[in-house]
Amino acid sequence: MNPNHAETYNLLADILVKNKDFNSCKKCLEDGLAKKKTKRGLRYYSIVLRQTGKETVDDRFQKSIDVAKEAVNLDLKDGMSWCKLIRCAR
Repeated sequence: MNPNHAETYNLLADILVKNKDFNSCKKCLEDGLAKKKTKRGLRYYSIVLRQTGKETVDDRFQKSIDVAKEAVNLDLKDGMSWCKLIRCAR
């Protein structure tokens, strides 16, 4: 694993989220996003934020929406990012 490559963190996060290890996934994504903000990393992070944290449900969803908006802003033509944003806003 190359710790300097953001996509490596995204791939590991994919495995962790499938195993429902949301706390480890969140940490992994935070590390990856610190290296480079990618739309894929932001989309996953948006999903994980809804599942983790000590904040209220409303606060978690607001953070999730904000992160999903970041993903959309990276690529306005990316349908997957728009889909995650719409799902957060419901």
